[in-house]
Amino acid sequence: MSEKRIVKIGFLRGTFKLIHSGHIKLIHQAKSIVDALYVFIDSDELIKSQNRECFVPELDRRLIVEGIKGVERAIIFGSEEEFQSGIKQIMAPCGMDRYGIKYDYFYMKGGDYSINALKEKDFIRSLGIKILICDHYDGSTTEIVNTIKAAGVEQHRKLMETLEPKRKMKATLSDEYLKELEGEADRAFYWALARRAWFCGQSGVPLTDKKMYEIIDAVKNMVLPSPFVLGVKK
Repeated sequence: MSEKRIVKIGFLRGTFKLIHSGHIKLIHQAKSIVDALYVFIDSDELIKSQNRECFVPELDRRLIVEGIKGVERAIIFGSEEEFQSGIKQIMAPCGMDRYGIKYDYFYMKGGDYSINALKEKDFIRSLGIKILICDHYDGSTTEIVNTIKAAGVEQHRKLMETLEPKRKMKATLSDEYLKELEGEADRAFYWALARRAWFCGQSGVPLTDKKMYEIIDAVKNMVLPSPFVLGVKK
């Protein structure tokens, strides 16, 4: 009787919210151990429910991961139940062993994890899946995010330094010069009305608009050329 051929199936699980070199190296190492590699990706909803930041939409993350050489398929999951169901669905057809093939299963994590820290370890072992801790590779999503945030803060600081003189100038104008300009505009407006009233008075055209007279009364308190004030008739 011929010996059965062994096919190794591997599983990875992660968020992959910002792909970096550490992810690539981990996936390549995992694929070097197994014949087919399946990668489970946290959904956007799952990430948000855990109060974590989500930068790249789940469909984009899946597309990126599936584009990495060696990945058989990337699966999005939104809960532990969906994760467990996904593992079982992949194992089911393999377990039929129709063609004299023996399947070995491996659940792999990066070197920054320990087996005892894996909350899913009991479920994984209950299915007869071996847990492997791969090497630790440089690269951290948190470090990338912090670098981006720090750069953003620095850019904001430089922008504020650039705008500060303008802001101070604007504040000065608002407190002094702009206020004076507003007064000049008011005086110019009333001045124009006074000229109109004076012209009407000189030409004998009666002014019956009560509001107009009120405005003209206000003009009398302003420093205007004497002909305009003196020429106003009620």
